[in-house]
Amino acid sequence: MSNQESTSIPSHPVQGTEATAVRSDNPSDRDAIMMCLTFEQKGGKKVQSWAIMDTGSVAHFISRKLVEQLGRAEDIQQIDDDLSDIGEGRIHVSEKITLTVLAGHQQRPFQLDFDIVEHPDTNLL
Repeated sequence: MSNQESTSIPSHPVQGTEATAVRSDNPSDRDAIMMCLTFEQKGGKKVQSWAIMDTGSVAHFISRKLVEQLGRAEDIQQIDDDLSDIGEGRIHVSEKITLTVLAGHQQRPFQLDFDIVEHPDTNLL
């Protein structure tokens, strides 16, 4: 993590624990589907948000609200895509954004393409 100011890690939305409270060498105590990701705002300030992890997914989702909080609305790209889930559900996606996120205890950077969706499941983002 850089020397830029960082916000504190938010409480886990379900368990109320912090992301770094459980060390990676004790995986039985972790919530396997929740991970705290660090995003960088335009000015360099770090913002942390919980993400729901789905290792079988081929897409990453983010809420427009979080994109705007990051000051990154001008980086949004227009697209026209329809996504489907395992069942018969479909989501139309008209926007995407590429962001670098820092993840894990070592805060490794990953560049990811996110589809911007407004859906009840993105309220955690």
